[in-house]
Amino acid sequence: MASVEDLRKVRTVEKTRVTKRVNELRRLVIEDAYSDVVDKFDSIKAVFHDFMQAHDAYSTRLQDEADIVASEKYFSDVECSYINGLQGVRDYIKSGSKDSTPPNPPHSPHTYLT
Repeated sequence: MASVEDLRKVRTVEKTRVTKRVNELRRLVIEDAYSDVVDKFDSIKAVFHDFMQAHDAYSTRLQDEADIVASEKYFSDVECSYINGLQGVRDYIKSGSKDSTPPNPPHSPHTYLT
């Protein structure tokens, strides 16, 4: 059985993975790499799921009330960062690439302004 300290280290590694993935997606959004953002979007959910499992494994072993409270705050901070990053990326995907212009349908009298 892993020690509490080992479980804490695993949780830290998983948090780092979440942070790196969120930052990578944000960078791709800023670079307007639309297809890369779309390709990598779903993988962030799996990375966050791994963090949640590591957090649960660690927090269920805690006994001191102060440690439990600190652990829940840690989780909440990571979750907020994940949600904020995910929402921004989701908004970008829904809006499409900033450089893309929707094609005109055949025989359409309408044009799109960019």
